[in-house]
Amino acid sequence: MGRPCRAKGFSLIEVVIAIAVFSTGLGGLSLLLMLAIQETTAAHWQAFAASRAQSVNELLLTLPSTALPTSAASMERCLQGDVCAPDDMSAAALHRWQRDVAAMLPNGAGVLCLDATPHDGDATETGCDGAGERVVKVFWTEPATGGRAGEEARSIVTVLPLP
Repeated sequence: MGRPCRAKGFSLIEVVIAIAVFSTGLGGLSLLLMLAIQETTAAHWQAFAASRAQSVNELLLTLPSTALPTSAASMERCLQGDVCAPDDMSAAALHRWQRDVAAMLPNGAGVLCLDATPHDGDATETGCDGAGERVVKVFWTEPATGGRAGEEARSIVTVLPLP
């Protein structure tokens, strides 16, 4: 008789432990990937809100009226492409801008107003007091990140320079 032959290869317990370690690593990697995707989406919404706020500033600089558009009562003909007064043109442009903000941001709302304390308010109560500087406020909500439940309110406020 000779020496006993030792089996080569991995035992079943070694394979199970390797699979468990590998699965734990993949689970952590997928969680990290999910959090990165959430943060990228939040950054996308914030960049969009900032670009919409800047677009209002550029819009006001190109329109012939220097007053803030306050109502959209007679703007329908502007939206149809007919000739309209400068104030109606401003109101129509503001209406289009608000429609874009509402369509592109989750629970989005945008307002252009005069405000002495621009960094207050939310989507339901904008905090515009009718005095002070021209400001653009863009509000939206996004899902909470980092394991928190619910939604988080977000806003971008831009103080516009006087023309």
